[in-house]
Amino acid sequence: MKLKSVLIILILGSTLTNCSSGDSASDSGTLFVNGSIFKTGTNNANKIYNDLIEDGTHRKIFSIIEKPEEGVEPNVIELDFNYEGSSVDGTYTVYSSADYPIADPNFVVGDYNTPSLYFGDDAVSGTIKITTLGNKQFKLEFSNATFTANDGSGMTRTITGFCQPVFF
Repeated sequence: MKLKSVLIILILGSTLTNCSSGDSASDSGTLFVNGSIFKTGTNNANKIYNDLIEDGTHRKIFSIIEKPEEGVEPNVIELDFNYEGSSVDGTYTVYSSADYPIADPNFVVGDYNTPSLYFGDDAVSGTIKITTLGNKQFKLEFSNATFTANDGSGMTRTITGFCQPVFF
């Protein structure tokens, strides 16, 4: 009986913390970067994939590290939500660190990093909706959040879809 309970808890835990594919209403979601699935991981004792770096009164900074194949360096999504209300919940326009709005107290600065290239200092567009689910779990919905490479090439990374990770 104890083994069955432990297995149920493990299965439910992995279902609630991953951004994975599926069709049910309780689905944890799928993130896409330029049409390819961005595989998120579940935090464990050996690796933190989803980190709530700052959890302030009017600011939350998130890092979502892709779970790569063995031997491959991960890509990383970083989001810095700034808000004036009592909750971070809402839809935010995405800005780069170079062009965030001084006059608007509610915005998110975002970037996308690969092992060899940084996306986010130049042109950035799109929106991200965030919903607090409780216990350091947030639903993040990306609507054409597009980040331009900082090397002048004009390459972009566009993130769509959603995920509901639990953050460390």
